[in-house]
Amino acid sequence: MPIVGEHAFSRAKNYAYPQALIDCVNQGDNVTYNIDANDFDCSYFGFCSCPRMTAEPDIAGRGVIFAFVFTAFVTLLTTIFCLVIGRTNEERQTMNPLDRFFRKHVSAPARNLMHRLHMNPDLQALVAYDLVNTLSDLQLVTGMAILVAGMKQLFEGTISTYHFMIVTDLAWFCSNTHLFSLLVITSMRDSVKRTHPERYNEQNMVLPRRMARALRIFFMATTVVLLLYALYVGGYAEIYEPGQFRCPMKCSLGLPKGGDPASLMIVNMVMMGYFYGVRIFMSSRTGRIFWMDHVRSRLIDKQTQQFNVLQPEAVFAVRWTENTAWRWCKAAFRGVWYFFASEVETIVGLMAYFSFGIQAVVDDRRIGHSEMEQDEKDEENSLMFSQLVPIFLLIIPFMGLFESYARHSVADRERRSKELDELAASLEIMTAPNAEHIGSPVRRDLASCNSVATAVLPRITDAAPTLPVDVANYLALSASVTDPCSDPTITGSIGSAYSTYAKSFTSWKDAHMSDFRAVWQACSDVQGVATVLPLGTGQCSSLVAEITSAGPVNPGGGSGGGLGNGNGNGGGRSGNAAGPRETGAVMAAAAVAGFVVAAIN
Repeated sequence: MPIVGEHAFSRAKNYAYPQALIDCVNQGDNVTYNIDANDFDCSYFGFCSCPRMTAEPDIAGRGVIFAFVFTAFVTLLTTIFCLVIGRTNEERQTMNPLDRFFRKHVSAPARNLMHRLHMNPDLQALVAYDLVNTLSDLQLVTGMAILVAGMKQLFEGTISTYHFMIVTDLAWFCSNTHLFSLLVITSMRDSVKRTHPERYNEQNMVLPRRMARALRIFFMATTVVLLLYALYVGGYAEIYEPGQFRCPMKCSLGLPKGGDPASLMIVNMVMMGYFYGVRIFMSSRTGRIFWMDHVRSRLIDKQTQQFNVLQPEAVFAVRWTENTAWRWCKAAFRGVWYFFASEVETIVGLMAYFSFGIQAVVDDRRIGHSEMEQDEKDEENSLMFSQLVPIFLLIIPFMGLFESYARHSVADRERRSKELDELAASLEIMTAPNAEHIGSPVRRDLASCNSVATAVLPRITDAAPTLPVDVANYLALSASVTDPCSDPTITGSIGSAYSTYAKSFTSWKDAHMSDFRAVWQACSDVQGVATVLPLGTGQCSSLVAEITSAGPVNPGGGSGGGLGNGNGNGGGRSGNAAGPRETGAVMAAAAVAGFVVAAIN
């Protein structure tokens, strides 16, 4: 490939090897002369050949690159693991429908699998959370250090274009690691939803916690500024011309940007600006609380809006009266917003961010080594001291895994013990059985009850339908239920959403009726457990009869009666729907299984 451009002579290999002499040409009479390679600086750029490239294993060695790439890759996997298994329990619900869909079809099955393998997904998620944060802090400081060192050599004129591009690539991986950690922090530990206890956790407002957050934001902002400047420098129009990687990076400062390098620079800056802009904002609790309380309800939806229960029209009247075209425009905007605000999109975007970095470092190293002499190339590929150190430093974060697991395991056991004490106090599990039950042939002890509950709980919670938020609000505020076995009359879009939920609930209930019945038969004689189930006159009698009957208890062996044999539905809809009080009764049966398992374990 011919060497072209204004500085083609400098990019050509016009030097004596292995002697430290380079060729220069007098621009006036085209007379060639030699100078010592050590005397070359950017004032000679254009009419003297750039010196041969020397190896920099501290920057571009295989061990160094492996350490940075491996750290980013492990953080990627750990982040996905953390979000898949740690953001599905009841304390960490989401308002984003895309994330809810992902959790229902990916996270919930994964958590159920871990339960069947006798693993605690919440405990594993906390350990993964600690690992992500450790890797992030390590890479944040390392990335800023390598950028500062690279900038120093850039302005001194002692770093080649190739090695400066590798510095930029390594800093890119550091930023990728830190972005992953910020996603995990804001998703798992820093919720500002009104209904989330983390919002009101005083520990988030103490000075040390706020100082740590501010220090991270400062380091992050510094890294962003340095990396954006490095990307800007790499937009030189002829940076990928053959031979340019051998020349000092300083010589391209001030030269015009353009072509593919400029396009690549813009893409990189846009990606960095988008991801870091979002993450920096998400790191500010004050900004997120203002958004959640005052902006989101106006632009997106009403899920964060406070309302007066005596005036339900404040929530539902807008939906009933607003212009149809405007409502469709808002729905389209919400769809776009939900996608870009979802954890799913962020994960996919950061995976693309990581892949982009892999491609860049592979291409830059290939081009750089094509400009090196063989002995320099061999030196840069050899695993020497400076390359082994960063590899072995990777062991440090993983050593902390054992301490993290032990610490969270102790906390989990203490929490379970506290729950057991509270449960024993409220349900009087530890008291002797009533005299009328002594000698009963069907009485089960607590261990037997726990055995059954442990077996059926994963099946009961598998794919359990979730009542949509707007439907739940309507049922709480506006619906009038006179017959617990009948549905309320609901029209419009809320009625359609309720009907869809009712059908899925009935299907799920019928599929697990034998499990509810098994829990009842095994645990109803345990002192206090029966009082948890709402089986009084305020519940659907047909459902109560199904749960407490002596029917089959094998999986799939329920009668499937449900409301199909009840006394009708309001509004003339199908008899397969489930009333809200019936929902409470069946969910309480599932709660019994969960309470018993938690109490014993």
